[in-house]
Amino acid sequence: MDQGSNRYSEKDCLEALHAAAKVLGETPTRSEYRTTGLSPSPEIISDRCGSWDAAVTKAGLEPKSREQYTDDQCLRALQNFAETYGEEPTIDSYKKSGYKPAAGTIAKRLGSWSKAKAEAGVVDDDEDLSVEEEAERTFEMLENAEVDRRDN
Repeated sequence: MDQGSNRYSEKDCLEALHAAAKVLGETPTRSEYRTTGLSPSPEIISDRCGSWDAAVTKAGLEPKSREQYTDDQCLRALQNFAETYGEEPTIDSYKKSGYKPAAGTIAKRLGSWSKAKAEAGVVDDDEDLSVEEEAERTFEMLENAEVDRRDN
């Protein structure tokens, strides 16, 4: 446990969450809270309250829905990235860009990063794949081969 965490009571943590919500205009996620520069850290809040979600609940704030983005919003984000940067979004380049929703959210909602890019129409077949994307494609091919094998 961080030694600094002993300085903060659960009440201090919940007050910090309220302050962050006021600054941001909504219930903060851990990463959004971090951008406020408030203390204690999100890790201390989670530790003191049991988890981030528990802290949000204890603070009486409305938890953010994990399904806050639609498929269309995910696809538009990929298309906007491609238009802005003039290139196919790799997982790494998309993460570094700061675009929302997060790459993981897009991949989860649309089945995979590769499927999301294909559906968004931002696939450049000549583009080099990142290691993550190559691994993802390999796993997809293996999964499809396993399904085909079971079906036959």
